[in-house]
Amino acid sequence: MRAFVLLASAQNPEEQLYVSRDGGSFAEDEETRIANDFDLIGVEAAVQLKASGALDEVVVFGMAPDEVQIRKALAMGADRGILAAVSNAALVPERVVATALAAMGETRDTVVFCGKMCVNFESGQVAQRLSVAMGCPCVCQAFEIARDRSGWRVLCEEDGGVPAFLLEAPFVVSVDLRLATPRFPSFPSILRARIKPVDVISPAMATPLRTVSIVPDENARRQCVMMEEGSFLAQLGGALRG
Repeated sequence: MRAFVLLASAQNPEEQLYVSRDGGSFAEDEETRIANDFDLIGVEAAVQLKASGALDEVVVFGMAPDEVQIRKALAMGADRGILAAVSNAALVPERVVATALAAMGETRDTVVFCGKMCVNFESGQVAQRLSVAMGCPCVCQAFEIARDRSGWRVLCEEDGGVPAFLLEAPFVVSVDLRLATPRFPSFPSILRARIKPVDVISPAMATPLRTVSIVPDENARRQCVMMEEGSFLAQLGGALRG
């Protein structure tokens, strides 16, 4: 029994995000991106399940320009990684699903974890699309998962209550915040992660989505405080930026 964890990268909220001059994309810097928090929760949940004996292996899959985020997951306790080297700007849900299926290979006895938003697009489509392609159930917003003799028991977060599902592998889980708290890797774990295997595969081809334009939120714009040139706040802002 293994866990297959999808690990995406997200824009660092501490870094300023700019809209390109043509208004058709965000001018993101690949070097400032960090591992998506929800996906790291999935990594932690899988590592904890392996420690309890419910899983035999934790495999981390990522589509990114480099293996930095995968190495972080390996330092948290994952066994091996699979990287499809591609720019974040070239990712669409169809491409992620097709590449993940190719990387996964045999889906039997596999539990798939991924963040509920899948933050390369924040569309929440990857988990559902992947489960359809695998022909297996998908449980969204899971905050508790365990395995016993009767099978896998997954609890979800819903407005009307807390539904519980009894499942058999394979199935897909999109994780919620309360599922686990990602650990801080220790220094020995970071050193061991350097020698853990990371396989590099070619990404699947898919028709990319094209952003026509990005429209600013006028409500948010009206809430901003306009600073006159030469004012104390404007000078302070310029000093901080410098």
